[in-house]
Amino acid sequence: MIIAEHVEEKKKIKELYNSMGGTIYDLRYSEEQETKYKIVLDSTKFLSTEQGGCKLDIGCGTGLLIKKIRGYVVGTDISSQLLLKAVERSNKETFLVNADAENLPFRSCIFNMLFGITILQNLSNFNKAFSEFERVSTAEGIIVISMIKKALSLQDFLKLVKENLRSYKLLSESSSDWIIMGKTSKKLLENSEDFYACTQMQGRKQIGA
Repeated sequence: MIIAEHVEEKKKIKELYNSMGGTIYDLRYSEEQETKYKIVLDSTKFLSTEQGGCKLDIGCGTGLLIKKIRGYVVGTDISSQLLLKAVERSNKETFLVNADAENLPFRSCIFNMLFGITILQNLSNFNKAFSEFERVSTAEGIIVISMIKKALSLQDFLKLVKENLRSYKLLSESSSDWIIMGKTSKKLLENSEDFYACTQMQGRKQIGA
């Protein structure tokens, strides 16, 4: 019954954003999102060269953040209509995929940096989502993620983060989101086989499932 409820909720979210479309989405949210993206990029710009590799923007919407990220970047969103707008902002180093954040269609240990700005409140299973974020990240991958303040208190948000990330830093309390930057959980590093697999995968550009 719970699974059925989650599926129905995702369907409603997908239909909502598809009905809204990229143009209305930008008119409604672009100014607010741009403020968050500035905070994120100002905090991670010193990592861009060091991290290299491929980056993942989960819940990329109309591609407002993707167009600002250098190098290879993959954007996913549950809404095909928002992705159509994102295509207009993409380049030869951009790949867009219609996908669910809790079931990412990628191989393990692929992405050096993962962004998930303003997506957690739309997910039905936080721990499942973080498990997927960890799975597709490299062993020392950086995760930057946010939650709308009105959806969860800072205390509860940080509790969720502590349960799923090895380390983290709160980037901002001034925007409409709680924004953190962190590294994958200790579970990955304590599992020698997973750690070995991730270190071997670093630098490869295969992103297919």
